[in-house]
Amino acid sequence: MPKLTESEFDATFDDNIEQAGDDYNPCVDFWDYVDALSYEARDGIQHEYVADYIFYNEVRQIEQIMLRTDRPPDLLVIVLDMSRKRVIGHYLWDVDFEASDWLLDLNPAG
Repeated sequence: MPKLTESEFDATFDDNIEQAGDDYNPCVDFWDYVDALSYEARDGIQHEYVADYIFYNEVRQIEQIMLRTDRPPDLLVIVLDMSRKRVIGHYLWDVDFEASDWLLDLNPAG
């Protein structure tokens, strides 16, 4: 289960990323991957089965599924390869510390 480094995760963002609508379906069922993550792979964070945000990048063929955790505002982000229909890896994102203003603007109540 590859945990992405900060630089690997940052590389999944660029100007072509868009937020998906409520009816958007990810390219692959990623829940088995999430369920198989060990306690250590999640740094002890428990996830909820709620995707707060889904982003996609048609140009780079990447999806990001952002799952709610028991330590808000941290998100467990699952990164998917749209062209190969597979999970690339995951990242534990400290949204307060690392997020750009545009993501925080999507959920100002935080």
